[in-house]
Parts: sequence; structure tokens; C-alpha cells
Amino acid sequence: MLLFEFDCLELDLLLVVGPGPKKTRERLFNLAQRNKKIFRNSDEPLNRDYEWPVVFRTEFFPKYGAAEDSATEGRIQEKWANFVKNDLPALKNSIKSEKKFWET
Repeated sequence: MLLFEFDCLELDLLLVVGPGPKKTRERLFNLAQRNKKIFRNSDEPLNRDYEWPVVFRTEFFPKYGAAEDSATEGRIQEKWANFVKNDLPALKNSIKSEKKFWET
């Protein structure tokens, strides 16, 4: 239902609400709308039939002016470590905090 993916054109890490039961998709999207500090880029409208709305987006690598060298690799590793340490736990905790919401 929730899917992380790298956007190879924008060089961003995305969290999208993928295919699944309509009710669950709407619940996930509404959760993101209520928690915009955690779920960045949750202003994208939810197309209930086809689209996979992006509920989280973070620039992972600058598109322009970056050389491919050991410094680039270091920046990528630093960004990943920051995501794993800060963003991922915040996203997980927000979803887990809605336990009563998922039991219906």
C-alpha cells in the first residue's frame, strides 16, 4: 500500500499511496493531510481511481552542479543516514499512532 521509490528524473525519494482498497487509501491520504510536518508534499490531490498520490518527498541528490566523485557518494550516504534516523521513524510513528483508526 505504501511504497518508497526514487524519482530518477527529480532525484527525490518519494512515499506514495499505492493501489489497494479505496477506504485504506483514503485513510492513508487523510493521515498525511493531517500531519503535513511529517508527510511533506501531501498537498497533491488524491485521484481515487488511478493515481498514486505522493505523501512524502525529499530531495535526495541535487540535480545540477554535482560531480560524480567520492564527495558525491558521501553526500548521498549522509542524506540516507539522515532519512533513516529522522524522517523514517517519524513516518512510521505517525502511522502506528493511528492504530485505533486501522482497526475499523
